[in-house]
Amino acid sequence: TIDFSGFATGNDYFFSWNEIEFATDAQKLSVRFAVSGPTFRASGYFSTAWNYGGTTTSTTGIIMCRNTGSNVAGEGNYGGFMYVNDPANASFQTTAQGINTFSADSGGADPSSFGGTYDTSEAHTDIRFIASSGNLTTGRITMYSRSIT
Repeated sequence: TIDFSGFATGNDYFFSWNEIEFATDAQKLSVRFAVSGPTFRASGYFSTAWNYGGTTTSTTGIIMCRNTGSNVAGEGNYGGFMYVNDPANASFQTTAQGINTFSADSGGADPSSFGGTYDTSEAHTDIRFIASSGNLTTGRITMYSRSIT
């Protein structure tokens, strides 16, 4: 897992990732939000991911950044971005949306888009990026913030 903390009210956040490789085959990248503590929420999400091959998947336990397995272990390049709207503002639900692409070492690309919300209005102070199983072996996730006040 990779965690980012310290969200402040009045800021939107942009996350960019690239060169992500998973330790085991066919993994998916997802996120969860946390309230102060941090206490990560494991339910209460509405999320949909769609890949350009036509597969759509919905879930309530996480926000999926991808709905199909991303690669063969240690192969390929998985990159993308996600925009999170003012997660520390307790007055409305936290939403996230983004696009990503997996490109295999053997050639080809598989882009997908996703979006989701946490269905309760509360202040989220942290985010966790998680693989559906196993670990990330390489890659970089960068967080940017932008004041909206």
